[in-house]
Amino acid sequence: MIDGMTEHDHDRALDLAGYFAIRCRSEASDLLQEALVRALGGERRCRRGVPLLMFLGGIMKSLASQAVESWKEGHRHVQATDDFFHAKAADQPSPEHVVISRIDDGAVLAKIRDNIGDDYDLQLLLEGITDGMKGVQLEELIGIDTKALASLQRKFQRRVNGLKAERTSA
Repeated sequence: MIDGMTEHDHDRALDLAGYFAIRCRSEASDLLQEALVRALGGERRCRRGVPLLMFLGGIMKSLASQAVESWKEGHRHVQATDDFFHAKAADQPSPEHVVISRIDDGAVLAKIRDNIGDDYDLQLLLEGITDGMKGVQLEELIGIDTKALASLQRKFQRRVNGLKAERTSA
C-alpha cells in the first residue's frame, strides 16, 4: 500500500503528521518517517480493509502520545543540532546515575509486580508494556479486544496510583 501512495496521499499523510507533530513538538516529516519505518519494519501491522492514511495516522498518534507521556515523566526530547554534537560530558548522566536509576526502576517494577500478583491479566499487561508493546500487540498478548484493554489499563493505572499514594503517605 505504501508503494502505491500518490503525491496527494503523501501530502495528506504529511498534513496528518503536522497535526500530531504539534502535540509532540516534532517535525511533521520526522513523525511521518518514523511511522513509515515502523510500518515497513513490521512493528505495526495494518489490518485488512483499513485505509493506509488511517493506519499511518494511528501510528503517528501513538508516537505523539508516547512523547507526551515521556515529557510528563520528566524525560526530555533531544533534538540533534550542532550544539548537541558539541555537548560536554558534564551534560550527560554519570555512569553512577545510570546504575542507580536502573536499580530504582527495578525496585519499582518489583513492587508493581507484587501488587498485581493476584491478577494474571494485569501481569500480562505489565510484561507487554515492559517489552514495549502497545495497542493491538497487547490485545493479542492478553487475548482481549480494544474495549477490554482500555478497561484493563485503567485498572492497572488505579493499582499503580494506589502504590504512589502509599509511598507518599509513608
